[in-house]
Amino acid sequence: MGTAQDVNKVKKNIASSYHRKRAALFVLSLDFAGRIINDFRQIQEGSELYWNNQTGDAAKTMFSEAFQNDNEIGFFLSHYERYGIYLELANDRQNEAIRPLILKWAPRFYKAAKEIV
Repeated sequence: MGTAQDVNKVKKNIASSYHRKRAALFVLSLDFAGRIINDFRQIQEGSELYWNNQTGDAAKTMFSEAFQNDNEIGFFLSHYERYGIYLELANDRQNEAIRPLILKWAPRFYKAAKEIV
């Protein structure tokens, strides 16, 4: 039978493993946040596939960030323009940018995250 010291070692090892995995998942999220915004910029600058940039403001304000809180770790893609919702939803989403990129990158993220956990 294990001693209280042995039990405490196991608890510390579990906590340490948990924190290392959370840190690794956050770093993975940072990496994917960078990948998704770079993908957007390359596609938009090369072809304006997503929107016809009349002023370029929407494309300039696109950003991606990683986040972590008590229950979640991940990344997102967004922009600051108030009219951004119209860019994404107009004409039956014909020129949307955010959802297609998330759908492209999320499975890759989940696959990489499963390797960590």
